Amino acid sequence: MTSPSIAQALEKLNTLIQTDAAGRGLDWGEPSLFSCQKDDFAACAHHLAAHPSPRLLIITGFPIALAEPPGTSETDGPPGALFLAETACRLGHQAVLAADGTALPALRLGLTQRGLQRDIPTFDLSSLPRQPDKQTAALQRWHGDFTHLISIERAGPTHTLETFQAAHPDADISRLDKELPESARGQAFSMKGADLGAWNFPAHGLFENPDPDCLTIGIGDGGNELGMGRAGWPLIAERIPRGGAIACRVTTHRLIVCGVSTWGGWALGAGWAMARGKVPQWLEPGREQALLSLMVQKAPLVDGVTGRKLPTIDGLAWYHHARLIQAILQVVR
Repeated sequence: MTSPSIAQALEKLNTLIQTDAAGRGLDWGEPSLFSCQKDDFAACAHHLAAHPSPRLLIITGFPIALAEPPGTSETDGPPGALFLAETACRLGHQAVLAADGTALPALRLGLTQRGLQRDIPTFDLSSLPRQPDKQTAALQRWHGDFTHLISIERAGPTHTLETFQAAHPDADISRLDKELPESARGQAFSMKGADLGAWNFPAHGLFENPDPDCLTIGIGDGGNELGMGRAGWPLIAERIPRGGAIACRVTTHRLIVCGVSTWGGWALGAGWAMARGKVPQWLEPGREQALLSLMVQKAPLVDGVTGRKLPTIDGLAWYHHARLIQAILQVVR
C-alpha cells in the first residue's frame, strides 16, 4: 500500500474497534473517550512499523472479583496480547509477555498451542518489586531494554490527592472528594467498583517511571485500565458510570480506547503488519476461537462481564468477535 492508503486503512481499523458494544459510555459526548485521543492508534502503528528493531513488552491480566474462585483472570486481554506478540515474532522482531493470576498460564498455553513457546518468553508480573519506583530498573536487569511497553486490559490505580492536583491543577477538588473518597485512592477497581487489590499486582510503576527511550501504549475499554490517565479523570468521570471512582490515573504516551480491549490488540497488530507490507494471515477467526476456548478451559479464564467460564469476551458471543476479525482482514488485505 502507498502511504496515503496506509493512513486511510489505519483510520478504518480505528473506526472498526471504536464500537461501544457494552454500552459503557465510550462514545458519549464530544469529546468522547473514543475521540479524545483519536490519532493515537495510527501513531502507534506507524511508530512500530518505522522502528528498525522493536522489542515489545506486552502486559495483560485483569482479575474478576465475581468469578469462582474470585480473582480469576478475564478473557479480554490475553488473546489480543498473544496476537500482538506473534505479530512481532512473524515480522522478525522480539516480544515478551507478562501477566499474573490465571492470565499467565493462559498466555503460556497460547504460546504452546501456536508453537511459539521458545520464541516468546513470559514472566510473572508479581516477581517485580512492589515499590513502583524500582520496577523499571528490575525489569531492565532481568529482561533487558524494551522499545515499546504495551498494556492490554490491565487495571491501574486511581488518583491520590497529589497525583490529581499534578495532572489537573485547575480541576475542582471538591468533586474528587465527592466521587473518590480518600480511602479509595491509589487503588485499582473493577467497573462495578470492586477492589482488585487482592489479585492485581501493582505493576503500574513500569508505566509511571518508564525508560525514557521506551514508548508506552495503553489499550483499554472502561476507564480503569493503565493508560486511561491520558484521557483524564474529568472526562472519565463525566462519561463512564462510576467513572470518578474507578478512573485509572496512569497515563501513557499513547492511548487506544476501543469497545473491547482485545480488539485493540488485534487491530494494532494487523495495522503494524500492513504498514510493513504483510497480510496478517495468522489472524483467523477459527484459530482465535480455538485459542480462547483452550485458555478458558485450561488456565482458566472467565468472561469479565458475567464471571462465567465461557469462551466469550465482555459478554459478547464469539460471532461478534469473528465478525470484527473478518472486517479487520478486509481492510488490511
